[in-house]
Amino acid sequence: MKRNGVINTKALRPEYDLIELLQGGAVGKHAKDFRMGTKLALIEPHIRSRFESDQAVNDARRLVFELRKIGGTRRSASQS
Repeated sequence: MKRNGVINTKALRPEYDLIELLQGGAVGKHAKDFRMGTKLALIEPHIRSRFESDQAVNDARRLVFELRKIGGTRRSASQS
């Protein structure tokens, strides 16, 4: 186990060789795949505080997308 940047070798099962495990790792091996399927959107803290969970934020965003589909074009206040 790794806690606070230190590997606890006592938590490792005796049948595993730590040196062998650490030799085959590649840094960033899955980074490209992760970036291709992930988009992050930063939400301002005062807006984020209005939602109970990440799921609630996503639900609200989906609702906005659906409303845009049925709403047609956007109109500014000066056009009404």
